[in-house]
Parts: sequence; C-alpha cells; structure tokens
Amino acid sequence: MVHSSWHWVLLQLGDAIAGSGLLVVLALCSSNLENPVALGCVVFGLVVALAVRTSVSLLLFRVANILFNLVVSLSVCLNLFAGLCTPEGKELALIPVYILLCMSRPRLTALSGYVLALMSIVFVLVFLGVVVSDPDRMESPLAVDPTSSDDTFWAGVSVFIAAVYGGLTQMLPGYALDEDVQLPFELTVVGCVLRLAVFAVVGLSKSAFLSLFLALPEPRSLYPQPPNYLAAYYGVCLLVACMHMASVWFEQLKALTSLLSGRVYTARRLVRLQHIVNAGLVGAAWGFPLYLSELRTILAGCLLIQIFFSARGWEKR
Repeated sequence: MVHSSWHWVLLQLGDAIAGSGLLVVLALCSSNLENPVALGCVVFGLVVALAVRTSVSLLLFRVANILFNLVVSLSVCLNLFAGLCTPEGKELALIPVYILLCMSRPRLTALSGYVLALMSIVFVLVFLGVVVSDPDRMESPLAVDPTSSDDTFWAGVSVFIAAVYGGLTQMLPGYALDEDVQLPFELTVVGCVLRLAVFAVVGLSKSAFLSLFLALPEPRSLYPQPPNYLAAYYGVCLLVACMHMASVWFEQLKALTSLLSGRVYTARRLVRLQHIVNAGLVGAAWGFPLYLSELRTILAGCLLIQIFFSARGWEKR
C-alpha cells in the first residue's frame, strides 16, 4: 500500500507538465491575469477538487478523460516537433509520433512512473534555470498572442475550471492504483502541493513558456536562432507521457468496447483497431485548435459535470 501510494505521488510530478496538468499550465499562460490572482485561482481550484473528490470512476468517463488529455498533450508535442523542423517538412513529425504511439503496449508500472517524475523534475529545474539566467525571456515579445479573451472574469473562471479538472481527475480511483485501494488524504494533499509548485514555476512564466515552446518569438535579427534543445527535451517528455496515456486509454477503450458489444475481440483485431485509432488520434491532435482556451475550458467543464452527475447517481443508489 505504501509503495503504491508514493508511486501515485510521483506520478503527480510526471503529469504536472502533461495530461491534465498541462491544461492548467496552458490556462495560466493564455490568461491575462496577474500572477498572484492566477495562482489564487489555481489554489482555490485544487481546494475545491479536494473537497468534492469522489470514489466514483466510471469507465466511460475514464475513456473520455484520458482521450481529452491525450489529444491536448499530443497537440503540444506535435507543435513542438513541427517548430523544430523546417516549414516545408514539418508534417514529417507525424510519422515518428504515430509509430511510437503504436509501439506503446505496456501499461503504467512503478518504473514508468519514476521515469516520468524524474523527467519532469529535470525539465522544471532546467526551465527555471533558463528563466533565471535570462530574465528578459519573461517579457519576450511574441508573434502570436495566445490570449483569446480580454475578460478578466472569464480568464479567472478558465483557470479555476482547469485547476479543478487537473486536480480532481488525478484523485479518482483507477489512476495508477487498484480500484479497491483508498488513497490517504494526506498523500492526496502532498500530490496537490507538488503539482501547485510546478504550476507556479512553469505556468506563471507565461512569455517564457510560450516563447520557448508554443508561440514563435519575433525575429530579433537576420541570423538564425540557436537550437532550442529545451523544447526538444520537453517534446520528448510529452511524447513519453503520451505513449503511456495511449496505452492506458487503449486498455480502457478495449474494456468499454467489450462491455458494449458483449464479446471479447481477438488479438489481431485489437492490433488493427489500435493502428486505426492511433491514426485518428494523431490527426485530431494535429488539427486541434490549441490556442482556443475557451474550447479547452468548455470540454473540461463538460467532463467535470459528468463526474458530479455520476457521483450523485452513485450516492442515490
């Protein structure tokens, strides 16, 4: 039990810059709120997530939850790899990503959780070092403005919903733990504090995070920019996390398909289905409107509503 619980805590760091944690980082970066106000919205969201956490984890929600996190994380990953390529050949980034997703068969293990946590810690430390060594990066001009709304209230609501979603989905049963294992409340709080620290370091940097990974900075000179090794490393972190999410999501999808059809699919049909589904995932991630923060907020809110209604229905039973 202790081993599984601390494994769960380590996974909080692994998912802080990918999956549902990435949604919180994107919400912070795309908002026009001051840093103290934005951090307050995140803290309030995590507190609400702790207060409304439930023991219900329906199969349909797990499928939709992992799918949403996977598409957003994969979209950022492809955006990074495409930015590292020349404009004429950026579509070639789809090929290795698709192949690696199809190769991701094993489920999450203790070792994979440690690897994800270690990669995330290294990324946060290096990113913090880059920001400290280059303070101007915090105010770097961007060629693309990711802020989709100037309404302060909507920006606060978006960050709050993303924080509730990012915190609550990690507390549901079935996340790297057995269904019958009840996670101690103290470890749940520790996981939230660790994720909050990552959000404060990465998400509140805004221009630094965006100029390094998502939005192209304005050209400062006619000379070529130096290689963005940190972006390449972050892309690898996202790709590893996406491989794990794809494995878990396909297992959940297989269980849901068997439940709806009433039969178990053969190995050959499952492999064929996996290739088709992964092709759809890569295509959806490539075309996902990454800069529409309203769309991410609405989808996260719909999933939260599904959690609340599922929990109320389960309690009435």
